[in-house]
Amino acid sequence: MDASMDRSAIAEAVRQALHQDSRIVAVVDLAAARRVDVYVVGGFVRDVILHRQCADVDFVVKGAADFGREFSGQVRGTYVLLHEEHETARVVVKKHIYDFADPRGEPIAEDLLQRDFTLNAVAYGLRVSDSDAKVIVDPLHGLEDIQARLVRAASDRAMRDDPVRMVRAFRFAAELGFSIEERTTALIRRSAQELGDEAPERVHTELFKMLAASQAAPLVRQMDELGVLSVMLPEMAETKGVAQDERHHLDVWDHSLAAFEQVETILQHPNRYFPGHAREMASYLASSSIVPVLKLAALLHDVAKPVVKGEDDAGRVTFAGHSAAGAQMAGHIADRLRLSRRDRHCLIGLVQHHRRPMGLLDAAGRGELRRRAMARYFRTTGHHSIGLLLLALAHGKAMRGPGVAADWEAAMTELVRRLLDFYFDEYVPKQKLPRLLTGRDLLDEFSLSPGPELGEMLDALQDAHMADQVRTRDEALAFVRDRLRRQRQDKSGSA
Repeated sequence: MDASMDRSAIAEAVRQALHQDSRIVAVVDLAAARRVDVYVVGGFVRDVILHRQCADVDFVVKGAADFGREFSGQVRGTYVLLHEEHETARVVVKKHIYDFADPRGEPIAEDLLQRDFTLNAVAYGLRVSDSDAKVIVDPLHGLEDIQARLVRAASDRAMRDDPVRMVRAFRFAAELGFSIEERTTALIRRSAQELGDEAPERVHTELFKMLAASQAAPLVRQMDELGVLSVMLPEMAETKGVAQDERHHLDVWDHSLAAFEQVETILQHPNRYFPGHAREMASYLASSSIVPVLKLAALLHDVAKPVVKGEDDAGRVTFAGHSAAGAQMAGHIADRLRLSRRDRHCLIGLVQHHRRPMGLLDAAGRGELRRRAMARYFRTTGHHSIGLLLLALAHGKAMRGPGVAADWEAAMTELVRRLLDFYFDEYVPKQKLPRLLTGRDLLDEFSLSPGPELGEMLDALQDAHMADQVRTRDEALAFVRDRLRRQRQDKSGSA
């Protein structure tokens, strides 16, 4: 199916797709009973043409709020009134979403003229009382733009009416593999600053949908060129032209974009970078919003370098403390974009610890990477541990300066493989086992007091258990006893 087919063929394809959902019959019957016309609008028609799955269906119908409420009762769905004044309602049934909205003009073509982009301004008459009405309504030639794979604004006022549509244009381009046509890019450039006045929750939603697409990097660059990125992430503008040390061939800005691109490359080739664990990685990446957070972290991992930039005694550029300062800036950005608590925590952790795997790589290069150190890495980085490995690999792949060893990428790839083997094959299964000793055991057996010392001892014991250095309760007791003895010797020696 493509947009070069005639409207009757497209209408038939849409009809067949709709009738795979038995609840659509209830919509038609209810419209007939109420003697109102009902149209399917928006992405459903577009996605049928593009052979894309679409679990959401948008309807235009008079009396949308009451219509949706009655439909919800018939299909035993969850009803939500989205907008009382504009009569917009949503019905959720399992994973399917049905939105109902009052027409914004008569006839239906008037409604379509007020939409965001031509690719969404195509309607299918699901139940139309006028037998002469066209089944497919396409006043803005959206079918042609779908065929040409273009995102085109529905009107010159589209961005002014809703500036968030600027971010949505990039989102559609990323999701669909489309280009934004020239007049629309001009409208975006002209209206970019107006985005700063919009609700950050809506901006964040569209941005994360764009970042979730497999090839968003070219759109990030275009967002910067058109002035949109500097409104959402003004901190990134300061990274342009900031030169780095001999490990880098790019300034901070271009390095950050290169790291973003490398994240996408890694995610597109799981079998190459995660041999033996592609399935586990796919499960990890499917959880929550980890992919957009990971890409945002790649973009922001060096955001504080312009702030902390300095020179050492030899005149070489330094960025001491940029990870900690970057984490603080990432927190401010997360707050500004209204990220969830979980996403905020993840973003900060990724930025703050993005260099952590480098220490493991140094130890591996010296032949000194022990299983206990790997266990400590996964314990201390927690939910960020896998993402940090991806980010570190992308970060390193984006460095091509003369200070980078020729075999660096191969060594880092091997380290990631080794760590993932340990994590999925040993660390995760052992996490399900009961602890050999609890805090109460330490209090009773060794008369320790509650506090940091107790927690450090439990952490050290857990690392030793994960590394198979301690396997039984008796070995655990001996481990603690020996560690306490050495601590006392250290204290007496220092005294």
